[in-house]
Amino acid sequence: MRRAQWPRPSRPRGAAAWFDVHIIDWIVNFAATLTVFSSWLSGLLDRYVVDGLVNLASNITLEAGGRMRRLQTGSIKWLPVRNPGGGYARADRPRGLRA
Repeated sequence: MRRAQWPRPSRPRGAAAWFDVHIIDWIVNFAATLTVFSSWLSGLLDRYVVDGLVNLASNITLEAGGRMRRLQTGSIKWLPVRNPGGGYARADRPRGLRA
């Protein structure tokens, strides 16, 4: 059985070889360097800007929750005083009445 005859890849010669080695290779290497720099910058922005904003939102939420926890005493007698609407708020409805 004969081996298949594959055509040999042609190599550029003369001015085409110079253009390939100097111009095309430079463009490819520049694109690779630009991609690496872009990913580094993206990681930097993610680490310090995005994560910083997420941590800020988390800290605000935790602080607000801590302050709300101090307002909750569990005592029904303080409920009308702490009602932000100013009206009387009942903790539970009397039995037998339906809304």
